[in-house]
Amino acid sequence: MKRVVLGALLAVTLANSAFAGSFTHEVNYKSREGNGDGEKVEWTLLKGKFGLTDNIDFMADIDRDYYGDQKKGSTGSEKEAGWDTNFELQFKTIGFDFGDKHFDLTPTLGMEWDAIEFEGGEEDDYTTKENYYFSPRFAFTIGDVWFGIDPRFTSDNINKDTYLELRNQVDYSFALGEFKFNNWLELYHFIGGDESFGGTEESQGDSYVLDVENYFSVERDLFGNFSFWMEFGTEIYGIANDSDEGAEEDGVIYLEPRINYNINFGEENSFVPYAGFKYTQADITGADEYEDDNWTEAVVGFKVNVVM
Repeated sequence: MKRVVLGALLAVTLANSAFAGSFTHEVNYKSREGNGDGEKVEWTLLKGKFGLTDNIDFMADIDRDYYGDQKKGSTGSEKEAGWDTNFELQFKTIGFDFGDKHFDLTPTLGMEWDAIEFEGGEEDDYTTKENYYFSPRFAFTIGDVWFGIDPRFTSDNINKDTYLELRNQVDYSFALGEFKFNNWLELYHFIGGDESFGGTEESQGDSYVLDVENYFSVERDLFGNFSFWMEFGTEIYGIANDSDEGAEEDGVIYLEPRINYNINFGEENSFVPYAGFKYTQADITGADEYEDDNWTEAVVGFKVNVVM
């Protein structure tokens, strides 16, 4: 039923937005070694933002996952496929300039829904995430630097819990000669499992987590319509974490180079197919074990920008 609702919501949104905005369609093949050996295809059906009105945007991120050799369910069937989705309605309420600073207030309603499917029927299938959240989402720009403050009040329908997620973000772009650079930094705070905030007794052991993610990219035009793009990502999890249960990925780094082919239609419309690869190295630590994990990915896709 959820798939029907999500599909109908997407169709209505695209019809109303007339494809105004930008979106990405991508296929990602992953070969993994270490903890969780196996293959995976992540098919990004749609990732982007669409303008419903002058003041309301709709964001959709829909991934369909297909698995190779993976862990089995309770009946011995192998994990076969899954969904990874995120939807938002963003209400642009306030926007104003003050000197060289620009301020925005964008109250946002969101939903995250993930699911896993196993071979041999639906007895092992289950929903892994069903979250609903609200964020006032405040942002301001000083010169060329963008700052975002995103406090999310989240209701977790799977664990019957409520908690607060705070994302502090910084985005900065600059150019040196023919090279274009961008850096995105995010500090993620999870605050939950506290009775004063409405958390459940079972989740009180995980009341605070601090993660840091940083993504640095460079792009350069080559010849004709071709350009080169590369991103270096660093993700550090559990810098502050009051739970010691289970193995966690404490550090992840990756390098993703790719070639773009830029096709422009006027000044604002474009179609950009691309291809590349991604190599990731992760350190997984647990109470009594240490294990390296790494994987390589082949990436092909395209991005569309449309203004109507």
